[in-house]
Amino acid sequence: MELVWNRSDYTLHIGQLTVIAAPPDYPPFKCEAMVEEQDTWLVLGKPVPVADTGPPLWYLSHTLDRAQPLEPGSVLVKGSNPVRLLAVVLDVDQEPMCRPEYVVKAYCNVMQTVQDKNIASLALPLLGTIHGKMSINESLQLLTEAVLNTRQESLKELWLQTPPGCDHEILSILRTEIPDR
Repeated sequence: MELVWNRSDYTLHIGQLTVIAAPPDYPPFKCEAMVEEQDTWLVLGKPVPVADTGPPLWYLSHTLDRAQPLEPGSVLVKGSNPVRLLAVVLDVDQEPMCRPEYVVKAYCNVMQTVQDKNIASLALPLLGTIHGKMSINESLQLLTEAVLNTRQESLKELWLQTPPGCDHEILSILRTEIPDR
């Protein structure tokens, strides 16, 4: 028995942009940049393996005491091949931690960073839905707003990382949200 994934069932075209909805474990193409949901103190993201012990504890403690939180909605650029875009959509010092204004600002800043860095392919989770308890529908509406309001010339492929089993539902919502494709 052979299993075949029909890519066209999970694809939407918005002008020159191809959007593919797929779970994080099934990359549909190689990405130049990947977005990660993050908080103002950069503590809720993926754990980074430590190769050595690094600076002494007293130095780290002193550095943390002087640290300032990042602004909600900002995007921090890290690394290369792929570029990591840390989208700050959570403020652990506030209640609620995640707010629509943080998410839409982060989406807009991601799209602007993609344009500024001439990135052609991007992996993007639905911001606010991972740690922020935002609904898929609300995050999609905010993403649609950001995509439609940001001039995109470089971005050609967008891998919309979806929760398992939501691929078709998400594309269906996007098709109704985006008027002229």
